[in-house]
Amino acid sequence: MPPAIGMLVMLAAFGVGGLAVIGLLAGLLKRDRGWIRASGIALGGAVGGYGLVWVIGLLAAGSKVVPIGSEISFCDVDCDLHVAVAKASRDTDLAVTVRFRSDAKVSNGYPSSLRLAVVDDQGQRYVPASGLIAEPLPAGATIEREFRFSVPASAGHPRLQVSYDGVMDYLLPGAGNPLVQRKTVLALAETADR
Repeated sequence: MPPAIGMLVMLAAFGVGGLAVIGLLAGLLKRDRGWIRASGIALGGAVGGYGLVWVIGLLAAGSKVVPIGSEISFCDVDCDLHVAVAKASRDTDLAVTVRFRSDAKVSNGYPSSLRLAVVDDQGQRYVPASGLIAEPLPAGATIEREFRFSVPASAGHPRLQVSYDGVMDYLLPGAGNPLVQRKTVLALAETADR
């Protein structure tokens, strides 16, 4: 489910749930069992339906490894922030040069809101020891930044995970959810897999 649709589903579920809670409170104040029952059914339907859509979105997302140089996209309303591994090398650390590209026409992108981690075959996650994106990405621009990860040489097949990581993002059903985004990883160069 695209992030914009996921946001609409979440807002609809929260709206119906909020109205149901108000109806439930009104029914309790009036001591009207019909209002209480109808509001309880509406609240249960909103929570249950939303929970079902959320779980299906998580389970339906398949794992995928994207080749080096290929992009993955991140969406607000229009999927205009793209991320790719430009190169990776290993000396004492694993150095990964990440390309951030915007194809927006007007608005800035914010790669600083993305969370990067290297993950190995055992599921061990390594956060960047260095590397930072503080500035916004202007519309239509591309920047590259090097991130260094303290990944042991014994880590098997390290790959780069990129996801949004805001608390509200975890509530989104579908592709906007960080748990879904982390199922797609970016391959690193052969030199990084040694």
